[in-house]
Amino acid sequence: VPWSTSHFSSGAGRFPRALRRHRGKAAVEAELGAANLSRALLRNSITIAALAAAVAMTVGVSVMVFSFRQTVETWINDTLIADLFIAPASNEIVGPSSFIPPAAVQFLASHPAVETVDTFREMDLPMGDEIAAVAVVRGSERRHFQFVRGNGPAIMRRFQAEPCVLVSESFARRHRLRDGESVELTTPEGVRKFPIAGIFYDYTRDQGIVFMSARNFIQFWHDDRVNSVAVYLKKTGSGEELSEAFRKQFSRDGQFVIYSNRSLRTRIFQIFDQTFAVTYVLRTIAVIVAITGIFLSLTILIAERSRELAIVRAIGGSAAQIRRLLLWETAMLGALAAVIGVASGLCLSLVLIGVINRAFFGWTIQLAFPWRSLALTPLWIFAAAVVAGILPAWRAGWLVLAENLRSE
Repeated sequence: VPWSTSHFSSGAGRFPRALRRHRGKAAVEAELGAANLSRALLRNSITIAALAAAVAMTVGVSVMVFSFRQTVETWINDTLIADLFIAPASNEIVGPSSFIPPAAVQFLASHPAVETVDTFREMDLPMGDEIAAVAVVRGSERRHFQFVRGNGPAIMRRFQAEPCVLVSESFARRHRLRDGESVELTTPEGVRKFPIAGIFYDYTRDQGIVFMSARNFIQFWHDDRVNSVAVYLKKTGSGEELSEAFRKQFSRDGQFVIYSNRSLRTRIFQIFDQTFAVTYVLRTIAVIVAITGIFLSLTILIAERSRELAIVRAIGGSAAQIRRLLLWETAMLGALAAVIGVASGLCLSLVLIGVINRAFFGWTIQLAFPWRSLALTPLWIFAAAVVAGILPAWRAGWLVLAENLRSE
């Protein structure tokens, strides 16, 4: 920041001087304001750095959240393709502890409006000294996994035919596993190794999850209960009619929740936005604190330069020129902080996405930029800095010359 401020001060001062020489237009306030940036380099650098740090945090977090949201949206578009999702209502509160009756699953599978159904069950199973979250799925031919590497269709054929598992990217990173290695799970018949057929992208939990086919789970655990059902409708099928028929037979008292594809997507992004709402509050507080720092810095700077400003008034400078001089300085402080902050924020976003996120959550997030937000950030930071300098500049115009020029 000191290096940038010093070079900006010398470079910005040349433009008003060139304008005065070539066009005869005087921009004395801008010229003096640019020179004053380097005269009080220490104080100005601290002020600029404080505001730039707040801007960098704002930009870095914005890019990270936007990239995460875009990545999750792409992932949902590929994985959440069923038309209806049905589960016991109690699972919404206490987790996957209740099961759908076999008669209800059979009703959905045999309904004339239904093309096919997927079933899902989740549980925690012992894995050595740890506990692994395991998802048991049936009918996953329609499910589109995004694999980190390998041929997707071949991996899915192996997953359905052999006693193997799929693991999420975060699970593989946390346990340092690779394709071809094995996961040891405790079955009723003892510990058994399940080869890893593939590693897939998943953003449901940072602890990771293991997917197993229902065929293999029933073979080793002898349990065919399910927590939820995903329903794929025929082209002529109606989701509302099927939901109404299901409720009449199985859910008259609201024992089951039924989500359409659209409503479930809406709920997912509501939870996503609620999760990251606190980041917007924190960055707003940081910017307010930084803007307050500009106000206090200018107030102190004016008190220190009161004799200098009084001399300018005594040799002919007007109160309006003093105010414009200080506003030019404030504008330049804001412009420098905005540029440095945006550049630093972009670098910070790369660290947040590529290093910190992978280290703490194990997820791969595709980098994406909120161009509109990035374009507006320097503008409102610049405007906020100028607004913060209005009151100190206005007070500087009312300096009492006699008091500030009197020698001790």
